[in-house]
Amino acid sequence: MDGIAGGRAWRRVLAAVIGTLLLLTAWQAVEAWRAVQAHGDWRNSRACSAAAGPECRETVPARVAGREKDVRLRSVHYRLHLRVTSDAAAGDREGTGRVYRVRVLDDDAWERAAPGDRAELVRWRGEIRALRLDPGGPRQEIVQTPRHPSRLPAFPTGLAVLIGGFAATLAWLMVAYGRRTAGGVPRGITSRGDATWYPLVPAASLLVGTALAGTGGALAGRTNGWQAPDPPQILLYAAVAAAACVPMLTLVWLWQRRTFRKAYTSPRTPRTERTVRAVVWGDDDFHRPGYDGLLIGPDGVLASTPSPGVRVAPHPLPRDLALDRIRGPRPGDHVGIADSVQIVADCRTPDGRALHIGADHTDMRWIHGALRAGERHDL
Repeated sequence: MDGIAGGRAWRRVLAAVIGTLLLLTAWQAVEAWRAVQAHGDWRNSRACSAAAGPECRETVPARVAGREKDVRLRSVHYRLHLRVTSDAAAGDREGTGRVYRVRVLDDDAWERAAPGDRAELVRWRGEIRALRLDPGGPRQEIVQTPRHPSRLPAFPTGLAVLIGGFAATLAWLMVAYGRRTAGGVPRGITSRGDATWYPLVPAASLLVGTALAGTGGALAGRTNGWQAPDPPQILLYAAVAAAACVPMLTLVWLWQRRTFRKAYTSPRTPRTERTVRAVVWGDDDFHRPGYDGLLIGPDGVLASTPSPGVRVAPHPLPRDLALDRIRGPRPGDHVGIADSVQIVADCRTPDGRALHIGADHTDMRWIHGALRAGERHDL
């Protein structure tokens, strides 16, 4: 979170990303609203008559021209090719003989359909919305046509929830971690370097909940047809999923906090010399560019090495280091510290020079124990 809290450049980049995501969310929300309105208009429309307007349902006779079985991963789509036999009402705009490729949800009806069978198509606003395979039989909703492949409200609603949840989480974290305390540490980060419960767990729960509900709603709108959930249901699913994530992520946060605190309260003294991944900085006599290993042992911190796995070209360090405190990383720390640095040990030499050791929480337990062992050894 230091990158979020530092500098105006990161703030501007994040603000631009969040603004773009919010625009995409608004666009998908408008598409969902239009889909809901169109779906309501279709449900309230009536059959055409002599005095009917352009919003009526027009029945067009057709015959089955072919069948198609589309297998996609774990889903199977059943499609029919229907040829219009008489379309005098459409005139030259549509014309007799046009073939529609539609998807049906009833696989039994698809199995019974054979080339040449009569069918009735229901056209509304220029597209096929339903068909009746047997004259006088039940009407079936059409899921997709080439003109409107995603007219169901579940698809844009799912995208709006997915993108909007991500944008809201980014904005929340930017505001929460963008302010610093008097010690230079971002708010929401303790002096130990671990994150507080708020805002991390609620923000992460919001992100996971909206991602699950949004992705599920968008996929349902593309695959399950008219059985897809309504927009209020998708929003309800997002709220329930986010609430369910809170206790689970709280357990993860408690485990992580316990792991961090072990570096402070449970040091481990090495019985033999060993190398760990750590970065040393402070006075020019201590820091070596490219060195990210530290040699420690029962006698204390011994030297820095080019790599944790090798002990060639070690750079000796003072043997009488005094540990002042262990803390979380700060913006004023060495610019070249590795990304794995999660905890910093502030030390000093007998002549008062500062020396800092940065490592992750697991290796810091060994470094902490070696520093304490070195202090006892000097006594």
